[in-house]
Amino acid sequence: MNTLHDLERALTRKEHEHLEFKEARSSYSESKLVEYCVALASEGGGAVIFGVSDKLPRQVVGTLAFQDTSSLKKKIRDQLHFRVDFIELDHPDGRVLIASIPSRPVGVPVHIEGRYLCRIGESLMPMTPDQLRSIFNESPSTSAVEPTTGFACGKRVKRIREDLSLKASHMAEITNMPSENFWRAVEIDDVELSATQLTAISTTTGTTIEWLKHGDGEPYSTGEINDFSWEEDLQSLVGSDSFDLAMVLDAKTMCCCLLAKRSDYRVDAYVFSFNIAFWLWGDDHHHIPEIWRCFRWIRSSLGVTSALILPSTLFNALAEGRTSGRSILEAHPPRSRWFDDLFDLAHLHRHLVSEYRAYGPWFSKLQDSIRRWGHAASADASGPDVGPVSS
Repeated sequence: MNTLHDLERALTRKEHEHLEFKEARSSYSESKLVEYCVALASEGGGAVIFGVSDKLPRQVVGTLAFQDTSSLKKKIRDQLHFRVDFIELDHPDGRVLIASIPSRPVGVPVHIEGRYLCRIGESLMPMTPDQLRSIFNESPSTSAVEPTTGFACGKRVKRIREDLSLKASHMAEITNMPSENFWRAVEIDDVELSATQLTAISTTTGTTIEWLKHGDGEPYSTGEINDFSWEEDLQSLVGSDSFDLAMVLDAKTMCCCLLAKRSDYRVDAYVFSFNIAFWLWGDDHHHIPEIWRCFRWIRSSLGVTSALILPSTLFNALAEGRTSGRSILEAHPPRSRWFDDLFDLAHLHRHLVSEYRAYGPWFSKLQDSIRRWGHAASADASGPDVGPVSS
């Protein structure tokens, strides 16, 4: 209803659960409007028309209510978590304001401060338990494209939300769900999600689709970086200037992982298939130079200098997909300089022991290994030829 012609036709109709008229010549209660939004949304949507007499035969009387509709729209969205549109019509007899209210999501009742309202006659009344039960038992509608299979995944999506430390309203917004109430209904398994909706959650948060659907495997996906296909494995990060990247090291095993922050809600983990405890490998003249080239490429082509060192329990949880890279970065900001220092071969061991404290001795050994193999692996690299160093 957005033209004067539509309004003229509406004036002849009786009020019903989808249509309400209010004179509101000078003003109208904002809280009362919100209650009508709840009631009409619960009935499938509708309109409240201000500036029209509410008795037949109706006449346009004009209204001064709700002059700042932009602010009102935001307030209603903050309270009810759905959008109400306002249409202003310049009728010859005065201003008419129409609040266009959408339908609630399938299977999700709408409430204001815990009150579920419906329209009975000319009054707003609380919904009965039977009405609420009927709504919760609704099945999601289907389309010709969307598969009919739904997935009950309440505990899993709740865990993802808690991992992200987000409110239900924020989670619904970033995953394009209908409303906060819809998301809450999903978390208690009153509403099932479609494969398309789960894909949206997976893409936004980096969770695996099979875990979301069935609980199979671990929650978070991880990539692998192999020693002889590392450039191919890392191609998706090339030219991604918007990514924040950090190298992660297991303090005990010296296994490595590269974290790529793709958004505020998703951090992908790429786990190296090797560790860098070179001195335990013996005289391996083949793998170490390749790993040296890989690390130099990560530093020069991707610009990675940020790093952190984790205890094995946390590193394993990250590498196996049991915890998210975002949680790791939130709890352990990358303040270590080990990856950048790895390439600064002018450092003395005494400095490294002081800088890295308990990790200093193995870092000294790591730099010795880099010194030993750096020249052979990077003959054309800039900087002094440090040559091999005896252990």
